[in-house]
Amino acid sequence: MISLHNINEHQPDQSCFTEHPEPETTTSQPTLTSRLSLVPRNDLKKIHKENRRIRKWLKILPKYHILISKDPKKIKKYIRKGIPNSLRGKIWSSLTNPQCLPATKNLTDLINQDSEYDGIISKDIYRTNPKHSFFSEDKGSGQESLRNVLKGLAVTYPDMGYCQGLNFIAGLLVMYCNDQEVYNIMSNMVQDYGLKEYYINPVNLRKPLFVLEELIKIFFPKVSKHLVETGTDLYYFAAKWFLTLFTIILPSAIVVRIFDIFFLEKHYILYRVCLAIIKIKKKAILKAQNLHEIVDVLGRFEEKEFEDEKLFFDVVFGIKLGRINLQKIESQCNGNGHTK
Repeated sequence: MISLHNINEHQPDQSCFTEHPEPETTTSQPTLTSRLSLVPRNDLKKIHKENRRIRKWLKILPKYHILISKDPKKIKKYIRKGIPNSLRGKIWSSLTNPQCLPATKNLTDLINQDSEYDGIISKDIYRTNPKHSFFSEDKGSGQESLRNVLKGLAVTYPDMGYCQGLNFIAGLLVMYCNDQEVYNIMSNMVQDYGLKEYYINPVNLRKPLFVLEELIKIFFPKVSKHLVETGTDLYYFAAKWFLTLFTIILPSAIVVRIFDIFFLEKHYILYRVCLAIIKIKKKAILKAQNLHEIVDVLGRFEEKEFEDEKLFFDVVFGIKLGRINLQKIESQCNGNGHTK
């Protein structure tokens, strides 16, 4: 079982939307038009824009699998712009296409089975987003959803069992999908997205870390040289990026958009995000005097550094990976993360 040590426990607050009924009154109520007239013009534009995006995705959703094969570039463009938050759960389920799994099991049957991982899962549930209201209540709905999903995965994949990192991914997903949907999505992530090999044996992380190391040489040669001179192995800071899909280091507004893209583009977006972080942190990395200072720089993120979601993804997509043959780089890596 993988253990993530010295993980930054800070979790950004998630947005919650609650409808509050208006108080009854005998006086006449303002009309919708008059209410909207009180909304600032810029906010009103955002509301109209979001509503247009929702209507567009509601049309796409029923025929998504036809459209992705017919016009993948257009779908990729839409997804990179961000999926409407109110539709994320449904669209994530469509993107991961769990009905194509060899055997999507009933979660209710799985959680009633015995598992050797019950104890460690229970301990980690209390360490997952403890400051968030959805998870803070002891044995509340958030904690029970986490327990159900993580136990279902441990029973389904006994060779993988439960590994730290899965709890943070599940913690984000259960805020958008029901337990069965999250189990289906994560089963697909484990099988079709290659996460299982990372959790079974952390040595398997050496391949993506080798690719990332080569990409840093290409895009940020000064940073690459400095990492070598200070004896800084990427494993010390980037392993948890891959194992948790950035859920423990980046704001939730950014992470959900990474998930949007990951479900379509798989590991390509992970490399882009890693490189974007390196670019944003470049000056601080180069100022760091040793391994410990570099690990600290890349393990503790100031909120102001990543508060502008649009700016962050401008950096992400400003990194042109299209000209890089990632498969060729991967083929140069042996099992231990060294060049063949």
